[in-house]
Amino acid sequence: MDARNPHPDVERRISEHLRAIDNALAAKGVPLAERHSVTGDVETQIREMLAEQAGASPTPADVEAILQKLDPPESYAEDAEASQAEAARSAAPPTELPQTSGKAIASLVLGPCGFLCGMAAMALSNFKGIASAGALCGLLGAIAAIVGLIFGIMALSDIRRSGGRLKGRGLATAGTVISGVVLIFLAAFCA
Repeated sequence: MDARNPHPDVERRISEHLRAIDNALAAKGVPLAERHSVTGDVETQIREMLAEQAGASPTPADVEAILQKLDPPESYAEDAEASQAEAARSAAPPTELPQTSGKAIASLVLGPCGFLCGMAAMALSNFKGIASAGALCGLLGAIAAIVGLIFGIMALSDIRRSGGRLKGRGLATAGTVISGVVLIFLAAFCA
């Protein structure tokens, strides 16, 4: 018997094995195109192994010997299930969302606080009895603006180096600019 007219039991047994693989994959919900790809690959592997082992006229015993060397049909379904689970995990969005930088928030809060203290200092400096309170408000405003400026710069640096784990670049930039403007305002007021 030659390769053009294989033994009917050889073809039947190969078809049974491929059907068993296809059924196992279908039971796990593997799409038809992927099932055809797997069974096509297995069929090519079986035929190549048969050609090496039995030559041009394989017998049913040769096919059984080859099938014993291969994985059982159920194992293909387990492999497919594992690859589907891996694909689902890799397609899922990251579970950790970026955090807003606390320094950026502090910078944005301290800049306006410094401005408000500066305004209070201007208002209180006009009153003779509480001029020292105005000076204290001016000092507090300057400290708030300086700390806001420092926090803003530190936040921008932290965000840049975080690799996406921190957000708040706009907050940090706004806090830095506002704190810088407040410092200029307070310097002009004190002069």
